[in-house]
Amino acid sequence: MNAGVNGWLISQQVLAPRCATDDLASMQLSGRELDVIRLMVREMTNDEIGVEMQLSTETVKSYVCPIGRKLRAHGRAGIVAGAIRAAQLD
Repeated sequence: MNAGVNGWLISQQVLAPRCATDDLASMQLSGRELDVIRLMVREMTNDEIGVEMQLSTETVKSYVCPIGRKLRAHGRAGIVAGAIRAAQLD
């Protein structure tokens, strides 16, 4: 693959995650999961999210993986992109 193809693949996975703009509300995310997403949108690390929410880093990680599965997103960038598109967050 060349750089152009790689760039296209990255943009498809990260900038256009599989979740549609109205899926966030239908994914039955918990309040805590929404809080984690809000902090991820603010570019906070797992450690920073843990401090903010008074959770361990491992507990934060335990929220991030199920969020990704529920949104069918690829990684943190996919979660954040999907959340922004859904306009459910600050």
